[in-house]
Amino acid sequence: MKKRLNNFTLIEILVAMTILTVGVVSLSMLMASASNRTAKARDRWERDHLLTQAVEFFMLNPPGTSLDERFLQESKYSVDCTFDSPAGVPESGGVKMNNARFVTMHVKLIHKSGKVVDSAAIDRIVGG
Repeated sequence: MKKRLNNFTLIEILVAMTILTVGVVSLSMLMASASNRTAKARDRWERDHLLTQAVEFFMLNPPGTSLDERFLQESKYSVDCTFDSPAGVPESGGVKMNNARFVTMHVKLIHKSGKVVDSAAIDRIVGG
């Protein structure tokens, strides 16, 4: 009777190393993907937050008020706000009461590269 040794064969070691390698590569790919998604989500949150804050600022202030530079301190974005006649309402028509007029406020979030990355259009009454 021949005594069997409890040693691993070369094939068994290679299979175990292959499985371990595939696991490590998969884990590193998942971590890179999660990191990328986290960075994109943070950037989207920053854009949404800045746009929301800018809209609130321009809603609370009269047209022509410029945004305080401290608002965008250390940001890669700038904000532009314009007013025009709402769509479907003639320039001479619309609601006018006590020198108040109905306008559409356009707030744009602009990346430092010059590309508009997000915007909001809000109808509001100004003046009066």
